[in-house]
Amino acid sequence: STRDKMSVETSADLLCRVDFPLYSTAMISPRHLMLAGGGGAANTGVKNGFEIFEITTNGENVIGESVTRFYTGEFSVYSLAARPAGNNNVPHRVLLAAGHNEFCQVYSLSLERERNNSSPRDNVHRRSNGVPAGSQQGSRVEEQQETKLVFKTEPFKKVQIDFNAKEPYGKVVRISLNGKFLASGGDDGHLRVFSFPELTKVHDFPEHDKEIDDIDFSPDSSKICSISKDKRAIVWDVKKGKKHAELGWDCPNGVKYLYKRVKFGCVEGDNKKYKVYTISNP
Repeated sequence: STRDKMSVETSADLLCRVDFPLYSTAMISPRHLMLAGGGGAANTGVKNGFEIFEITTNGENVIGESVTRFYTGEFSVYSLAARPAGNNNVPHRVLLAAGHNEFCQVYSLSLERERNNSSPRDNVHRRSNGVPAGSQQGSRVEEQQETKLVFKTEPFKKVQIDFNAKEPYGKVVRISLNGKFLASGGDDGHLRVFSFPELTKVHDFPEHDKEIDDIDFSPDSSKICSISKDKRAIVWDVKKGKKHAELGWDCPNGVKYLYKRVKFGCVEGDNKKYKVYTISNP
């Protein structure tokens, strides 16, 4: 039938799969996707951490090949943000901010070539210059077949981002587009801004009465918007360290709506202007 044909045509292909609850995703390079999450502190046997996939093709479909997996101990990764570090020189390096309960842990990820001496189960079967593995095309190809590109992961700095007296938990972390600031929000309702990657506290805004659900930086990194379960959406001035504006709208039929997500977006045709977009549920 036409309905069955439409469902087949619109069904998504599987890119990759992880064996832990998935909470966060981020592109850490134009061709590398990070998936993060975990089972939390409970001793269920489900690991906490993140896995990095290289987006490639098997000749017919786009697929994700696992290149790195990193475990984060007792902490699952509920929220994350990533920014390139250094200049454009090789190797590629990324700074990752990961939410670990009431803490934010910064990791340094460097793309390196590693000798492929892992077990057959963990092996990543790759193509070198379009030549399938096993083909005899000279010592250079053979050498590349014996190695693989991985992201070497090293813990960097760590800071507490939530101080709720009962159960502190940081729900969201964001890095400004200029790479100079890290913002966090969580159960205690405080929006905190730190220098990045040093993690020195810059601002602490205790305006919200309930937990913060989402935050976002403006494209020019001068403003932050925070939304909370107290039904408020506030725009902050990073440089002046004070409230810039509070968002509001006339809800239809007198129904109360709760802000759930927020995002800044550039205005097409004028890169000096931007808008704030929110998702609200009744």
